[in-house]
Amino acid sequence: MDGIIWEKIRGIMVSRYMPWVVAVVLFWGVSSIFYAPQFEGKSLAQGDIAQYAGMSKDIKEHREAEGEDPQWTGNMFSGMPAYLIDVEYPTQVVKRAASRVVRLLGDPLNMTFMAMLMMMVAVVLMGINPWIGIIAGLAYGLSTYFFLSLMRDTSLRCGRWSMLHLWWGLCGTR
Repeated sequence: MDGIIWEKIRGIMVSRYMPWVVAVVLFWGVSSIFYAPQFEGKSLAQGDIAQYAGMSKDIKEHREAEGEDPQWTGNMFSGMPAYLIDVEYPTQVVKRAASRVVRLLGDPLNMTFMAMLMMMVAVVLMGINPWIGIIAGLAYGLSTYFFLSLMRDTSLRCGRWSMLHLWWGLCGTR
């Protein structure tokens, strides 16, 4: 009797978590194939990253010297609010935690992997079968937008979370 119960529990656990295990392995495998040069130490020259380094230099120097973020920087467009370029709030717990997880895979592999995974999460949250979510995740992650946007790191960082924002919007309209 006890063995039958454990068999049923194991069957339920396998059927519930198998799509997620398959998805993570498949998404990582597909992303790894597309970004194989990343494992050889090669990287893309991204213009927005180079521009960010220049724009945020003044802010980082002020932060190191004064111990606080400046409110204004004079390096961009004859001056602009510093929070538009680089800001560090003490309450950025989610940002720090997410960036640590994402950095494990490295750029640009993590962007496509996370886009696929977030699309699958959004599809499952909408009540659709997780196996269909894998197909949707592959389609979203391998769409032309992501490959064209590889030169724009910041747009990809927003794009990988956009599917969850879409889900929250749909929940708000119900």
